[in-house]
Amino acid sequence: MMLVVTVLAISVLGLRHPSLGRGGGPNLAGSKFRTRPITGRGPARRTSFSANAYLDTLTRTEVTSDSLNVDVSTPLPDVEVLAPLAEDEVSAWALDFDVSPVTEVPSASLNVDVTAPLTKGEVLEWAPDVDVSPVTEVAVSAPLAEVAVSPPLTEVAVSAPMVELLTPLWEIAVSAPLTEVPRGSLDFDVSALPATNPSAADADTKPFEWTKQWYPIAAVEYLDDEKPHAIKLLGMDLVIWNDGAVEGATKTTRKKTRGDKKRIGGTWRAFEDACPHRMAPLSEGRVEETGELLCAYHGWRYDGTGACTEIPTSPSDLREAHLSNPRAQCNAFPTTIADGLLWVWPESGENAALEAATLRSPSLIPELHDPKLKGRVKQLPWNVRELPYGWDMFMENVQDPAHVPVSHHGIVGDRYTSPRPIQIDFTEPVRSQSGYAFTIKQPSSESNALGAQYSANTFRPPSLLQIDSFYAGGAQTILALYASPSRPGYCTHIGCQVLLSDESKKLPKGVGLFALPMPTWLLHVTSSLFLNMDAVFLHHQEKILAQGALGRAAYTAQPEGGSYVQSVYTPNQADKGIITFRGWLAKHAQGGPPWTGSPALPPPSRDGKALFDVYESHTKNCKYCLDALKNIRRLKIGAFVVAALLILVRGALGAVPSALLAAGAALVGTALGKLQNMFYTYEFSHSSNN
Repeated sequence: MMLVVTVLAISVLGLRHPSLGRGGGPNLAGSKFRTRPITGRGPARRTSFSANAYLDTLTRTEVTSDSLNVDVSTPLPDVEVLAPLAEDEVSAWALDFDVSPVTEVPSASLNVDVTAPLTKGEVLEWAPDVDVSPVTEVAVSAPLAEVAVSPPLTEVAVSAPMVELLTPLWEIAVSAPLTEVPRGSLDFDVSALPATNPSAADADTKPFEWTKQWYPIAAVEYLDDEKPHAIKLLGMDLVIWNDGAVEGATKTTRKKTRGDKKRIGGTWRAFEDACPHRMAPLSEGRVEETGELLCAYHGWRYDGTGACTEIPTSPSDLREAHLSNPRAQCNAFPTTIADGLLWVWPESGENAALEAATLRSPSLIPELHDPKLKGRVKQLPWNVRELPYGWDMFMENVQDPAHVPVSHHGIVGDRYTSPRPIQIDFTEPVRSQSGYAFTIKQPSSESNALGAQYSANTFRPPSLLQIDSFYAGGAQTILALYASPSRPGYCTHIGCQVLLSDESKKLPKGVGLFALPMPTWLLHVTSSLFLNMDAVFLHHQEKILAQGALGRAAYTAQPEGGSYVQSVYTPNQADKGIITFRGWLAKHAQGGPPWTGSPALPPPSRDGKALFDVYESHTKNCKYCLDALKNIRRLKIGAFVVAALLILVRGALGAVPSALLAAGAALVGTALGKLQNMFYTYEFSHSSNN
């Protein structure tokens, strides 16, 4: 029985067959991707070769779209470059680009004085891992902060900032100049981009920027594309929806008359959840058969880019003027799909799509994109839940190995016999952009509660904490734990487990049980058995830290708010990961997310139904769970009807058989009722966990 409970409860971490589709393919360095032409309003932007770089022979005039294949070693009458080149600026004539595959180059030649044409064996400090063979006659002086360019730059334009580019943009085919920036999603699969790995120099000098990141907010497989969904991110109210249209649909096509026709294609979009008309929430609207989002208050419609396509009350002679007015447009955010998750870039505006394409990549699970592991990797389904405590509390908790056997007593370990001293050793230093990593071992060389020899934690801000457990023979289990800051005092958690067999394609003893077939909806509802064991601690701990207790200072997570260790007592190595995380948050990330609206925490709650809610935090946005809930309701009613009928026909069956069968049917109905309740709430108390 305990084994069954364990399998069900650990399901919060995503334990079953890998039916979930993944975006993209192998995540290889130098993968090729293509954007659609990115265009936008406003003046032309300038290019930046490196931070603080300058072209000492040029004067301050604008770059034009004719500045390719020119000799810029001397001042030109028509084409000249602004000096000094400012950081984070992008050339207007390099926005429709095709990134060709690049090759790895040695890093041994950093900080050298290169006066000859660069080759593949040479690299610039501000553009690592690039194929520089198409660039000719670039003079670089150590320490590579000042760059002088000699002719010719053959079809080469550099996108900025070079210090943070994840995919080098040296081999660029230049197309049309900037005319309009799309408001909607990016037309490429960012899972083909290399994993986030900024340079050490960048990590040491640049602060973490919360709004220039990709955040996972939903598992696409679980979303119903027939309706909009309300979500929160960084305090913003967003609506996500799919703009796929029904074949042949017009504005008069009704859902009830379309027959068995399905939506074709479509892209998941993210808008600010407010209709430009009178600020009604678009999440309470409809997705029409034409693939438009309809505000159900007054019937205004919007396409996938956020453009208004219909205002029913506008006179025909004013219709186009009203539709094209910028005040009629929705506020759209870049989106993409990778590893089956929907990711949102929380900035909008004319430069958001370009920045989302070039500055960062989603923090993906590397093992899912390693071709060397093909046939050995098994991904189990995602689990999604908004949790009643903040993003920082989630990240702190999952980097705390000491709590597991105590807080999760009876499922992973025993609170009385399992706790042991823990040794933590860092394998990656703390960096603002790429986080850090450390190993967790028992000094006594004992295996952990699941039989692993040791484990390793890797923090990839802003959302991923990956826990790898290593077994004898080369097998491995991976817990991919994502969290996005939804609103103060809450976070959106998305997690799954990945099983990695050894080279003989075998899993360690006991681990294979996690891959037993289980309906996705059952995985989701039983995840409460595990998640809710932590919820009550973290919900209240967050508020206690913020107000101070035991005569200690309140903890605000701000750089000027004092050290975390002044508010707590952490004498053992087991807390080293938590202290490091709090240090990263204060030193590199401005103390926490920049919330839209009030940053104040909600008051602590003792209402079990609110604290342990399942319906609002998960069920209503999961099509699998909604379907299962509907069927369980029917089965429950059917069981009680059968029990009543058995009592009515007791004369034909006999009193005793009829009573026994009726009791059995009633018990089934009662059990189904308890299962039904788990779709709404699951309350937990440690005092009752014996």
